[in-house]
Parts: sequence; C-alpha cells; structure tokens
Amino acid sequence: MNNQMFQTNQRIGKYRLISLLGFGLSGEVWSAVSATSDAAVAIKIFRQNKTSESRSKYEFTMAKKVKHSNLMNPFSLDKMEDYWIMEMPLCLGRSVDGIAGYMSEYHVWRLLRDVSSALSALHHEGLGHFDVKPSNILWDEHRFIITDFGACRDLEICQKECSVTSDESSYRFDAPELLKGIWKPASDIWSLGATAFNLLMGCHVFNGLGGRAQQQNSPVPYMRKSMPALSELIIRCLAFDYKLRPTADEIVAVAEKQLELQVSKIKERIVRKENESIASVENKMYFWEEDMVE
Repeated sequence: MNNQMFQTNQRIGKYRLISLLGFGLSGEVWSAVSATSDAAVAIKIFRQNKTSESRSKYEFTMAKKVKHSNLMNPFSLDKMEDYWIMEMPLCLGRSVDGIAGYMSEYHVWRLLRDVSSALSALHHEGLGHFDVKPSNILWDEHRFIITDFGACRDLEICQKECSVTSDESSYRFDAPELLKGIWKPASDIWSLGATAFNLLMGCHVFNGLGGRAQQQNSPVPYMRKSMPALSELIIRCLAFDYKLRPTADEIVAVAEKQLELQVSKIKERIVRKENESIASVENKMYFWEEDMVE
C-alpha cells in the first residue's frame, strides 16, 4: 500500500521535491533540487517512527562502508523538519523493476556482471546485502547500481543472531536458508538469480513465493532454451543448497566472457545487415532516369 508522505514541488528542509522515484516500508526516495547548491540529487526521506533515527543511521553507515562504482554511496544524512533525510547521487535512469520480461539477454548479462561485482566487494568485506531485487537495482547511463542498504548485515554477527523482516516486494527474492536463520554470501546470489529470472521471463520463481516455496527436490524453473548459458547460470544461482551456488567472482568471470560473445554476435549482425543492404541495391533491375544524365 502506498501511503505517500509528500507531493511534487513540496519543500522539505533545503530540498524542493521533483518526482517520486520509489517507496517502501522505511520511506520514500525522491529526485530533488538542493537550495544550497542548485544541484539535482536523490534523497531518501525516512518515515517518522520510533526507529527512524536508528534505521536511517544504520543504513547510512552500512552504505558508506564499501566504495564501489556499482554501489550507491550516499553523500550525507541530516535531520530536517523532524525527518531524517539521506542525500545520494541522482541516477539518470530508474530501477529495473518496471521492465521485467522486457530485458534483453545482453543487458541481463551486464546486470549480472555489475551487480555481482558490487556483491563481491561487499562479501570480501564480510558484509551481505540481503535485499537484492529489481527495485533496488538502478540503471545509470552505462552501469547497474545496487542501492538500499537497510537490510545489509555483518556476516559474522549474523552467525549469532539475525532475523528476517521482508515486505511484499522482498520475500519473492529471499533465499530459502534465510527463513531458517542461515545468512550466507550465497543468499545474495540466490536473490540475484531470482532477479535475473524475473527480468528475463517476466514472472517470479516458485509461483512468486521465492525461497519459502523451494525444497531440496523442487523442480528448477523453466528457462529459455535459446539462451542456454544464461539459463544454466541462473539455475545454478537458484540452487537450494547454498554450497552449490556460484560465488560473485565466478559470476563476474562468466558474465564477462558471455558479454564478449554477445558483442561479437552484435557486430556480426551489423556487418550482415550492411552486406544485405548493399546486395539489395546492386540487385535492383532498374535505375532512376536522372542517373542517365551526365
């Protein structure tokens, strides 16, 4: 349910709100203009409740722990008009949530490479994102970026005590072991596989119930036979046993190789179309009258 807090052109603190980019349990994300710099930015306005201060500070701290080109690194966190507001770079694109079923094989490979690269950086620092899903992946010019670190966890702490609190948009992408209190880097990989499946096929794995509907012998989801390498990798990511899933580094390596093949195929198609165009002109059995005038 969308209980929208603010409206376009409304002012809050030093910001004038331009357009709503997204919303969730913790708050709303807006494109905005800063009155102090005239710069266009993105801001997350946290909902007012007894946990808003601790939640906003936690998310800001986790987001600042690892710097990477495919991770959203916020600028600042301030309290304005009783709201905690986190300022971030404004991506030119939006989340990929609205294009499920319409993404090409090439762009799915790019997403897998970019997101896995970001996850690798987190995992090597002992962190897990634990909320990988289409609405938390942004397209910014030539790269995909992971955002929203409210569910990010220190993996060592999670070995002792962690709980799962997923909203309707998240549980479809939760790995099966999370429901048993087992938090692993491979849990992010399952979520990435479920995300790639959704973007490619236009539907959710396991009837939209995510990992909670998966058992050891659950049949693997139907995938496109015309994309064997991509289908195989996604199915590996969705393995019930987290030990059988590829690491983020392995996905990056596979994706890089497949992107090289994809680019080669695209170049071949361009050359073939150009040759077909030249041949079609040469095979015409007529000419314009003006061509006969010297």
